[in-house]
Amino acid sequence: MADNPSGSNDDPLSPADSIRAEIQRALADQSFSSEEAMRDFVNEKMAEVQRAPVADFQGLSREQMHQLIHAPFDTPELVRFAEGIEARPAATAIRLLEVIVNAAGEDGIKLTAKGNLPRAVVHEAKQALEAEDLYWEWIPGVISNEDDFEELHVIKLTAGLARFTRKERGRLKATRAIQKRIRKEEWAAIYRTLLQAYCRQFNWAYSDGFPDLHITRDAFAFSLYLFHRFGDEPRPVSFYEQCFVRAFPMALQEVEPERPGRDPEHIVQHCWSIRTVTRFAMRFGLVEAAEGRGSAFQSGKPLEEQRIRKSVLYDQAVHWGAGL
Repeated sequence: MADNPSGSNDDPLSPADSIRAEIQRALADQSFSSEEAMRDFVNEKMAEVQRAPVADFQGLSREQMHQLIHAPFDTPELVRFAEGIEARPAATAIRLLEVIVNAAGEDGIKLTAKGNLPRAVVHEAKQALEAEDLYWEWIPGVISNEDDFEELHVIKLTAGLARFTRKERGRLKATRAIQKRIRKEEWAAIYRTLLQAYCRQFNWAYSDGFPDLHITRDAFAFSLYLFHRFGDEPRPVSFYEQCFVRAFPMALQEVEPERPGRDPEHIVQHCWSIRTVTRFAMRFGLVEAAEGRGSAFQSGKPLEEQRIRKSVLYDQAVHWGAGL
């Protein structure tokens, strides 16, 4: 399959304007015996337009895209999550959660004055990822506390959103429910709950310096659909960036150029790849570097030039409906 995100047209209209234009074209050649007949025709045509595949959506319809953005965890006919997971997933997010819950034990973890995890837990988390060759976004320097370890910090926050943990009198406590699930190895439920908290509650713009661009998070299921369609073969991250911008060109209007050479399209593409590839799909074990698991991105290569593919875990964690 060629590395071309879409052979679509370059229609500059907004989605609503585009639908309106299609309805108007359909009405131009029609005559109606009554206003009610015209309304019935318009409603029928509207439903037809909503169900029709859209090239920029990689064959998804407007109706399907709406469901993926607004109710991805409630449309099992389109996509289901974690049904094929049995053993502990080979995913950074899950391994870090396990470290936190196990460290909490029955009494909880005594947090630092800043509310961070103690150094012993940070060190244990780092060792856990290294031992299993799991991905982490390494930044040069010594990891000595939670502030130095972005993945651990984010998963600690997400665990709270998922109600796996809570803070109480200076300690971080794991709920009995998550402790029980880990003991019983209910990894599918754990994975799905943590994934849902990260994709629906956690702020993807948190401390990354990019514009808000909420569509990067809201369209996470569409991004997963792109990996489903194209991820069997290694492809450069730039291929997926282009797919995303084609699907959501209105995102370009949300950003201002930072400096010459960095136009809105570049900003949106880079924002998408950081948030979706490195800080979502890699952390949850859904894609991997073409060279292998772990942090095996080619050294010195820009992110957009790195080649990725979907992982073995992807096919256990994400299931698409018939025909997709």
